Amino acid sequence: MDTKDSDNNSPPAHHRDDVYQLSTPEEHQRYYDAWAKTYDADFVEHHGYAYPERVARLFMEIAQPNDRPIADIGCGTGLIGQHLRHLGQKSTIDGFDISQGMLDMAAKKQHYDGLFLADITAPLPGNYQNHFGGLISTGTFTLGHLGPDALGHALTMARQDALALIGINAMHFEEKGFDQAFQHWQDHGMIKNLEWHEVAIYFDDAAAETENTTAWVAEFRINTESDG
Repeated sequence: MDTKDSDNNSPPAHHRDDVYQLSTPEEHQRYYDAWAKTYDADFVEHHGYAYPERVARLFMEIAQPNDRPIADIGCGTGLIGQHLRHLGQKSTIDGFDISQGMLDMAAKKQHYDGLFLADITAPLPGNYQNHFGGLISTGTFTLGHLGPDALGHALTMARQDALALIGINAMHFEEKGFDQAFQHWQDHGMIKNLEWHEVAIYFDDAAAETENTTAWVAEFRINTESDG
């Protein structure tokens, strides 16, 4: 008998820190597909992952009636949708992710109106463009493997004056060039009313077992009528 398989105390096969070593969309897709069924237990519960709940609450505090339907970019197992629904959000929420395995887990929670396989490292198809009144994202730009180009693709999903709440890991903000990208978007009128919120990613930083415990959440409106 394989003692490793019988040991309930053996470490999980997947871990948050492994994701930092992934580079291509294909690697991310395979890794998250394999992790999907145990992601909530291995990561959300084990590390006290508070980020989706806190950003969902922030969205509910800020959003206006026209800030819908809502696109959850990198929805994973559906944590944002889950918290938005629990907070009383009744409008349409669609989720987008590169991992079909993650989408399948999100579907089981039944908080989304639509779930779509999408790779935002490339320009998105025209049927995703200029549609949503609200964009929200937590984990997608938090781990540091996606930069401002991918975010630029995601912003094309929004219609004029849409509200965006986009979380970016504080450690990767300058390293990935997000500071320059946001400045460019502001200077060219592509976004407006930019504000920043500092959000703790975990309920207990000491128990999170990582130094990456803070994210910057960009709040802004999207101007699709700009010349940029």
